[in-house]
Formats: sequence, C-alpha cells, structure tokens
Amino acid sequence: MGRSIFKWPPPRRKYPLTVVFPSSNLNIYPTLREKTEVAGIIARILATYRVDNIIVFRDRESIKEDFELLQVILNYLVIPPYLRKKIVPLVPELKYVGLLPPLNIVTHNPEGKDPEVGDVREGVITASWGRVARTYIGYKKQCRVSSLTELSPGARILVKITSVRPLKGEATDPDKLKIYIGYRVFSASSDDELFSILSKLNGVVVLTTKDGMSYHDIKLRKAIIAEAVSTGGLVLLFGNPKHDFNELAEAVLKRINVRFRVNFIPYQGVYAVRTIEALSAVLAQLSTDMITFKGERY
Repeated sequence: MGRSIFKWPPPRRKYPLTVVFPSSNLNIYPTLREKTEVAGIIARILATYRVDNIIVFRDRESIKEDFELLQVILNYLVIPPYLRKKIVPLVPELKYVGLLPPLNIVTHNPEGKDPEVGDVREGVITASWGRVARTYIGYKKQCRVSSLTELSPGARILVKITSVRPLKGEATDPDKLKIYIGYRVFSASSDDELFSILSKLNGVVVLTTKDGMSYHDIKLRKAIIAEAVSTGGLVLLFGNPKHDFNELAEAVLKRINVRFRVNFIPYQGVYAVRTIEALSAVLAQLSTDMITFKGERY
C-alpha cells in the first residue's frame, strides 16, 4: 500500500497554478442567491486544488454586475471568518454569503486550536508604533507583531507566530511561505487587460475545449506537466456553458501562446458541461498527474 499524501498545513505549489474564469458563467443563474451559491462552489474548488491565482474575466457575454459579484464573493471567502466583521463593509452583493460553506484554509484556523509557534494567521492591525503593532489574529489575546516596514492601523497583515507566552509574531511575506494559504483574485474587464495580466505570468497555457485533444492520452498528460515545470507554471483557460474560451475571447487567444488545446472530459454524457463541473474535473485530473509524474516537485 502507498503512503498517505495528506499533509496539513498543505504544501504550496512550487510553480503557480492559474485559472482564467469568464464571469458570464453566472448568466444562467437568475437570482442573487443562486449566483452566490455558485461563487461559493467555485471558491471551494479553487482552494481544494490549491489554485494560486484566479483571473475573473469580463468576456463579451458577461454583465457588469456578475463580473463585480464574482470578485466580491471570491475575495470575501478567502478572508478569515474572524476578520470579516472587522474589515468587510455591508454591501448588497454579500446578502447571501452566510449560506456558503467556509473555505477552511490554514489561515482560517479551521481546527479552532490555540496558537502555536510557527502558525500562520491573517490579522488586522489595531494599533501601531512604527514597525511594531498590536494585531488581532482571531485569538482572545492580541498579538504583538514586528515588521521590517512601517505598520498602519486597519491594515491586513499575515503573521507568523514566534512566541505564545507572550503572544508575539512577525509580519510575513505570503510569497515566501511554503504552505498554501488560498487563492488570489485578479480581474480583467477587457481583452487588453486580460492579455496584460497573462503576459506577466509564467507558465504553459492550456485551453480547455471540447474540440481539443483527449486528456486520456498519457503522452499528452506527461507533456503538459513537463512544460508546466519547465516554464514555471500552468495557466488554464475556461469558457462558459455555451462557448469555449476561444469563442469568447478570440482576440486574446491570437496574442498569447496556447501550447495545448485539451478535452478533459472525452465523450461527455451531457450536451453541455457547465464550467463549475469542468473546473472540478480538470483540476482533479491535473492535480493527480502533477503528483504522479513529478512527485512532490509540483
């Protein structure tokens, strides 16, 4: 029998995994409640498969309200529950977020445990004295945090606990952590803006499409993972239930180097696969292959 590969806190990917998600995927849901529930499912899938970046793209079929709603909810859910009332204003878009399941990522302290040295938590600064601050990180006692830069009251900060009695920590750069602490949300309101974001990212670009090569081909699977490693990342382009990404943003596709066009669900049993279904199917298969073909190096 093989060894267990469950690990907590979960390791961060060595190379970033990015998803481009058209906001027109919310079009088919008529009410704010339904759109909110779908956004919550998207967030859970992203966090489950350790996606580093999601680019919410306002494609030609999307409306402004859905574009903004998806960003608001995805950003809201990645904030630790203990901080939300302190830093998130009451807005109409968040009317139904109380129905959503928590992400339970490591910075949210899903185990509800007392602080330990080495823990990483998000906090909000309540008072500061230059490079030292008193910070609320979800515990009864506030944490004294030191930093290499000036700290300002009201700012969000990532804290690595260095002492329990007394409770102390140091400001931490999220990019230097070796554990997964959730996704980052980027927004692209136009083709040009999307191209600008993509041009700054490393990685091989994969178009998910029903007209692509079958992912059942093991040579193709190995080639995708190998190029993700050699190029320093992986970018996945998704469409909506009616159109693939290339049909929604043809102009963008002509400006970027799409290395692979792949059908991840060959012989699908339904006429149209909804994007949240595709998102889960694609990430599940890729995540398995990243470990199978490259061990823990991805």
